[in-house]
Amino acid sequence: MNAPSSWKITRRKSGQWVLNLVYPGGRRRQLSCDSKKHAEQRLAEALKGDEAPAPLTDSFTLGDALPRLEEHYAGTVGEHTSLTYAREVVSLLGRNTPVQEVTAADITKLVAELQRKGNRAQTINAKISKVRMNRETAVKYGGVTSLPPFPKNQKVRNRQDRVWSPEEMRLVCQNLALRGKHQEAAMVVFLGEMGCRFSEAARIKGEHIDLEHNTVRFFKAIKDNKEGNRVLRLTPRAREAIEPYMPPLSRMRVWTLTYKQLEHQVKKALEQCDIEMPRALHALRHTVGSRLGNAGRTTLEIGAWLGHRNASTCERYVHMKSEQLDRCFEVLEKGLA
Repeated sequence: MNAPSSWKITRRKSGQWVLNLVYPGGRRRQLSCDSKKHAEQRLAEALKGDEAPAPLTDSFTLGDALPRLEEHYAGTVGEHTSLTYAREVVSLLGRNTPVQEVTAADITKLVAELQRKGNRAQTINAKISKVRMNRETAVKYGGVTSLPPFPKNQKVRNRQDRVWSPEEMRLVCQNLALRGKHQEAAMVVFLGEMGCRFSEAARIKGEHIDLEHNTVRFFKAIKDNKEGNRVLRLTPRAREAIEPYMPPLSRMRVWTLTYKQLEHQVKKALEQCDIEMPRALHALRHTVGSRLGNAGRTTLEIGAWLGHRNASTCERYVHMKSEQLDRCFEVLEKGLA
């Protein structure tokens, strides 16, 4: 296609950006864009003469865009995850749905559905970005020239992690033990007492446990961006859980379970106990943070125990109790005197 002879980037009252192109001979094109930067990118493509041809049909569907997305993500970092997300949103919105019929209302419904399925805010936004890529593919390869406004930044309220109640912990561990999954039960107790990441627990070797001084050492692995090494005192229940699995050699690992193995058995136990617990293993860590916060520990103390790089991450665990607020009132009541 020939390059345009003139062009203009405008913005509608709705907030949508539009690229207006005029070609030799008087033919005009109007392309909807998600942002000014997007309009400038499409203008650069048009000036090279490689813009999409004039539309032959208005029925370019979400499913039609998938092969192009597969080409786009091929060989990129996170290729498998990106394609999995792209296929999921296409399935939820409808493979045969024309791209230009996907509105902001549809995106709102999609977000609600993903939240219902337990997706985190970060994951939801990553999946919404695949819808945006679908739209760009429809414009570039499907001849679609008009698209409804698309929310620039989809605000998603982060799901608050559940915490384990003592009764839920008892029921799940009892279920695991009755099914002969004693190591799984012990590891659930250990994670729920120490609040460490699964990866930290999995790296523990016999030499990292000091039963004489009742401590455990959690260490930072290579290429791990988490906080560095820390030595914590074992709680009585954590010691009781880990002691039977101390290896005969100090350089052997204590736990022999993989994340998937533990997650599978815990999910099975939760289902059999009729307990709904999204991201159950991470919720064990959240439970420890909440227990510390409710007991009045500061963000610095909680962050040091959990191994957070930034103490502000633990702010959600700290809740001011009424008696603490009363002490604030007493200070202010006395006035400047």
